[in-house]
Amino acid sequence: MKRSPRLVIVIGLLVIAGANYYGYRSWYAKPMAERRAQAEQVERRADSIRARTSKLLTSRPDLSAAAAKTLGRTQQTTEERLRSTLNELVRTSGLDGVRVDTRVDRNPTINPASDARLNAYRMRDDRGRMRATPEAGYTRIVATLTGGGPTRSVFDTIAAVESQQWLHRVNRLRLDPRDGGARAEFVLELETIFIPNRSPETGPGLNGPDPTRVALASGILERTPFAPPPPRRAPQPEVRETPPPVVVERPAPPPPYAQWRVEFLREGGDGPELTIRRVNSTESRRLGVGDVFHEMVFRGFDRLDAIFDFEGTQYRIGVGQNLATRDNPQVVQ
Repeated sequence: MKRSPRLVIVIGLLVIAGANYYGYRSWYAKPMAERRAQAEQVERRADSIRARTSKLLTSRPDLSAAAAKTLGRTQQTTEERLRSTLNELVRTSGLDGVRVDTRVDRNPTINPASDARLNAYRMRDDRGRMRATPEAGYTRIVATLTGGGPTRSVFDTIAAVESQQWLHRVNRLRLDPRDGGARAEFVLELETIFIPNRSPETGPGLNGPDPTRVALASGILERTPFAPPPPRRAPQPEVRETPPPVVVERPAPPPPYAQWRVEFLREGGDGPELTIRRVNSTESRRLGVGDVFHEMVFRGFDRLDAIFDFEGTQYRIGVGQNLATRDNPQVVQ
């Protein structure tokens, strides 16, 4: 039985169409779908990088303002300027045996933009090649002052150091009274930072002590905190009948504001967030806008200052300062 020529033609056309469809699927449609999926993945990764780096871009003015308060263009000049400035402060202080030591923290804080996940923002070398190691965001330089002398001179020196306009914070202060509080030995440790490619040639100059800090030191000394307690008098025998004991309600201790300091400010998913840490402890608390710490209400932050409501007034408290610094407030206008 002979096949119909028409049937043979139909079968041939079906075979040709099937081969064309297979070639289209294998050589065009499937590779094109894979390329589109890769392009969408790259776009999603780019959006993620933009979101993570947007905060870095908006923080540049704040970083420049902080860098303007550093002491030198290089790490070496910053350390030398720090040492010379502190020596100048204690030269006419009336203290004796004062020693100034400085050291550089060998574990610098890494710039988040140098993370391996953000290759587009990593620094390049002179030939335009990507650097394999992340760049340091800033370097901590620590100074330690040790010495002794009249207690009044020690307090004046501490007030003068804290009044300087260059960027610094006090990490540790120890006072050992001598001669019934007339003299004292002290250890003062503070730190400043050097910001590569941003620190100026010379930072703020030496300035006199802040009158408010001097007044605060005078108030402390007037209470003679280092004077020995008066001798106890021998109890006299009671000759009359002892009255019934009177129960006196002790007032609640004041909130420990001086034991907590502003540690970290950031913009969280629900708005500004603040982390406070207990001094000499790992205990910390996180506050959002409207949260209350004893009688202080957190309202947000402005650059490096946290803003609190306290007894109807708003105060700024900077990073590293304790919550009792409202004794010398910067009132929010």
